[in-house]
Amino acid sequence: EISDTFTITVNAIDDAPVISQAISDVTEDEDADNQTIDLSAVFSDIDNDDAAITKSIHSNSNSSLISASINENTLTLEFLENQNGTADIIITGISNSLEISDTFTITVNAIDDAPVVSQAISDVTEDEDADNQTIDLSTVFSDIDNDDASITKSIQSNSNSSLISASINDNTLTLDFLENQNGTADIIVTGISNSLEISDTFTITVNAIDDAPVVSQAISDVTEDEDADNQTIDLSAVFSDIDNDDSAITKSIQSNSNSSLISASINDNTLTLDFLENQNGTADITIIGTSNSLEISDTFTITVNAIDDAPVVSQAISDVTEDEDADNQTIDLSAVFSDIDNDDSAITKSIQSNSNSSLISASINDNTLTLDFLENQNGSAEIIITGTSNSQEISDTFTITV
Repeated sequence: EISDTFTITVNAIDDAPVISQAISDVTEDEDADNQTIDLSAVFSDIDNDDAAITKSIHSNSNSSLISASINENTLTLEFLENQNGTADIIITGISNSLEISDTFTITVNAIDDAPVVSQAISDVTEDEDADNQTIDLSTVFSDIDNDDASITKSIQSNSNSSLISASINDNTLTLDFLENQNGTADIIVTGISNSLEISDTFTITVNAIDDAPVVSQAISDVTEDEDADNQTIDLSAVFSDIDNDDSAITKSIQSNSNSSLISASINDNTLTLDFLENQNGTADITIIGTSNSLEISDTFTITVNAIDDAPVVSQAISDVTEDEDADNQTIDLSAVFSDIDNDDSAITKSIQSNSNSSLISASINDNTLTLDFLENQNGSAEIIITGTSNSQEISDTFTITV
């Protein structure tokens, strides 16, 4: 036999790196926390130290979903806010200028986000007894996963319902400032979208204002007849002041429209009405209540009914003294009687009585009283003369001495 020997020479070829541990796909919910992936074992190179393989992001198919970055062997995935969907990330390993790529998929599940406060309700400051106020709630809340117009609004709480009455109709919040109240209230308004909710709290401050007094029990009108007795009216309950002690309210007469009918005066809480003699008609009396320099008025009407007064003796007939067998004497009666409610000339005069008709014969013609002294008679007589006006009468008595 014979042998032949030959030599085989195998030239070294630098192999490209390979994927030794493929990156697993990633599934997370929307708004997940940042995530890191260790790339140190993903690639290997039989012809190079694996630690010398450089890694880089070749592509990201959805950069609005994921922000990806590499630092040495650490891949960081940042899940962008309120985004969902899928992204393919390609990672390239380079070794001695040769490279290999690994693709993995990131799936981000959609999660219904709660609504947020986009424009917080401003705090409110008003004075006591302010008019009702409305606030537009249409832009207070927003929801990236829903139509903002579909967000329902409700009042969750009102910390001081004795200060503020709050109500919502659609997108309008109405604040009703309750009468004579001051202080603060926290109102919490809730926005609900797809069963998820968010709340916004704002504060209402109502400044105290000193209210004027009010008429709590108006003075009743008064009707009396002419020449009525004086009358008193208790003013203690007429006025009240929520911001002051009612007993500290001072009362005064602002006006009297007919001072010839009524004289009015106040002492403490007592109003005195003095009905002036022989007067009738109406008068409006205005009483002022003053509290802490603020005031309120109450006006009432006094009606005095006319009453027909009896006539009076305005000039009494003087007594008469004469000698026996004196001549006849006449007395003028026109000024003896007067009547404030009638023409004095319309008063009729008559002899009511003559106590001694054997001494004197008396007769009246119109306004003339004639005295006839009877012959050879002496003594005394009382003559009573009556004045009659509108069926009412008065008498005057005088004495004749002979």
